Amino acid sequence: MRNKNLFGVFYYAVIMLLAISVAFAVKPLKKISFAEEIRKSLNEQYSFDYEKSFGNETPVAKISANEIEKSCKSYCLIDAKSGEAVLMNNEAKRLPIASMCKIMTLILCFENLEAGKFSVNDSVTISERASGMGGSQVFLEAHKNYSVKDLIKSIVVASANDSCVAMAEKISGSVERFVTEMNNKAKELKMTDTNFVNPTGLPQEGQYSSAADACKMFKKLISFKEYFDYSKIWMDRIEHSEERYTEISNTNKLLKTYPSCDSGKTGYTSEAGHCITASAERDGTRFIACVIGANDGKTRFKIASKLLDYGFNNFEYNEVITPYEELSVAKVKNSKNKTVKIGTYEPYGFLVRHGEKKNYEFEINVKNLKAPLARGENVGEISVYVEGVEKAKLDLVALSGAKKEGFSDIIKDFASDFNLVG
Repeated sequence: MRNKNLFGVFYYAVIMLLAISVAFAVKPLKKISFAEEIRKSLNEQYSFDYEKSFGNETPVAKISANEIEKSCKSYCLIDAKSGEAVLMNNEAKRLPIASMCKIMTLILCFENLEAGKFSVNDSVTISERASGMGGSQVFLEAHKNYSVKDLIKSIVVASANDSCVAMAEKISGSVERFVTEMNNKAKELKMTDTNFVNPTGLPQEGQYSSAADACKMFKKLISFKEYFDYSKIWMDRIEHSEERYTEISNTNKLLKTYPSCDSGKTGYTSEAGHCITASAERDGTRFIACVIGANDGKTRFKIASKLLDYGFNNFEYNEVITPYEELSVAKVKNSKNKTVKIGTYEPYGFLVRHGEKKNYEFEINVKNLKAPLARGENVGEISVYVEGVEKAKLDLVALSGAKKEGFSDIIKDFASDFNLVG
């Protein structure tokens, strides 16, 4: 009888354990999005409230340089408008940057479009060389025609090596001549720690850049408004024929995980590590963050996020010169109108910490002007001083033209000088 009672107790215990196990097994799992995982990881790694950083009361970001420096080879954060560096480490170190080389490829694409050398609707015939490219690609078919628009889209969104070679051949006739143009443009942009060997970023001896140079390069790329027509595309497709297409998705995951990020270029090779240069804008302030040689793909996005956080949480852009805004009036000899309004064709501003004010003043130097004078013609220069230190010199241009006075105008002036007319 005692054995039966013990068996009954044991049987009851087993039934209860099974019931509890089933109850826990059918409990619904909490759904966590990719963005939430990234934010949770950021909070754990940097002990920083990621959500609060985008509220109305934004705290100063707690960013540990030591933690970031252990996770990548170099980084740089700049103000996208003035080019002023805000935060950096090993920013001038020459390193392979993988597909971020395509930033320069895209600059040359948009420059040629802007110059009217071709349009986005023009077709490009794909060579065997372009079609045979390895690495990231959209599997272009040799001898088939694709639009410039689709080729640029596939470079921006999917980092397509085959499209890079196709556009290089379209622009320069050969990849080799295109690379020469890439290096010439790098010199023009004062990228002193950069050398290109190919337009794709695929590993090749002698190809390198730096975080500071990548930021300069990206600053130039985002000056083309048309670039943003492609940079914000999340998913699309490249059509090859009625039966075949290649689906593409954006390699810049910050488009989905970082508020206000609207552009970026990633890169990866075993030599370069995981890289990204990305930009975001809020309330008229825009930053560019570059990360080279991160330990893994997610880490590059985390570091870029923290760099951008630091910029937005601490600084704002103060524009003091607006393009084509009247800054002064200049006298013009032999002119019917006697004077012209003058200004600049480019903006100027500087970063200030939140709540900070900086004193600035202009020094205007105008040439001796004579009519006729065309609108947009250079008339001198303006120096900008911030806290008493010269920070920039900009060209001054005529905001309107000045016609040369005729004989009748000269007679009227003469009469006016001697009070001969009322």
